[in-house]
Amino acid sequence: IVLDEYIKTDNERIKELASEAHARLGLLARQQGDLESAAALYEKGLELASDHARRGFILITLADIYQRQGDQETQLEYAEKAIEAYNGSLTLTSDPELRANHYKGIAVANTLLGDTKEAVRAFEEALDLLPEGDCEHIKIQAMLEEVQNP
Repeated sequence: IVLDEYIKTDNERIKELASEAHARLGLLARQQGDLESAAALYEKGLELASDHARRGFILITLADIYQRQGDQETQLEYAEKAIEAYNGSLTLTSDPELRANHYKGIAVANTLLGDTKEAVRAFEEALDLLPEGDCEHIKIQAMLEEVQNP
């Protein structure tokens, strides 16, 4: 695979692009139902990612994949790491939309951990940052309601 050549570089921007490419290939494998290949591709993407938000997204996706495979221990480990990554990204931006996305990630990770209280808190933080009619606000509101009323 051509992407493997980019692993050897010291250029962090190229590594981030390769990380994104691996994650997208993982998404394709996941959509085809090949969870083993998807996990391997996301793991490779995680290795290359230094961006906190990208790491958070990949970690949440891995937690979901491992949940689907019945590996609860790994699921919980990745969900906890995702929260750490998203908390790191919160310290790096004041942009309301980005912060809302990071809080949404924290909420999803807490949902995967089974911590409804923290998931609700994070969803509410995200909603407070977005205008009410905003498309993302509507999506997050629906996610919050699903967590509150399973």
